[in-house]
Amino acid sequence: MPDVGSLLLEYRDRLPDSVKASADRLAVISKRLRKERELAFYGDLDFIPTMEYGQKDATLAVEEAGLVVRVPREVVELPGPA
Repeated sequence: MPDVGSLLLEYRDRLPDSVKASADRLAVISKRLRKERELAFYGDLDFIPTMEYGQKDATLAVEEAGLVVRVPREVVELPGPA
């Protein structure tokens, strides 16, 4: 899966102001997640995810996920319950 952070920066001028304000942070998050995704899912001979990631990593992931979900919700209307 490609890193979409660079696209946020490239097309920043087309984004709503509320997204523009977060574009740099979202790009950093996207790049970091892209870089770590495979190791986090599958590990490696010298990288066991359960031994490498701790509470600090989990807290950061939850905080960043909140931002990544919150920013688009500010500009995209989601359907309500049926």
